[in-house]
Amino acid sequence: MVSDTSPLRALDFLGLLPLLKVLFDHVLIPPAVRDELDAPLPQFAAIDVTAFDFIEVRNPQDINRIQEFLRTLDRGESEALALALETGAQLI
Repeated sequence: MVSDTSPLRALDFLGLLPLLKVLFDHVLIPPAVRDELDAPLPQFAAIDVTAFDFIEVRNPQDINRIQEFLRTLDRGESEALALALETGAQLI
């Protein structure tokens, strides 16, 4: 599974972020998602993904694909989609 920022933030707000380990065992996120969680907008609390051993930060490799997605999406969404395609993730 690959995740974008919003699902992680929502689950953390509800105190349910550890549920992802039960459901998926392993969750990949791109660096842009980590950065959005580390330095959120003022109305949100920061989330330290290193506190969750089932979350792995992995760089997507296809820069051209990311650039294509950036035409209509933000960086976190673009990197998450590129990473999902590269890893053959069944869920995002």
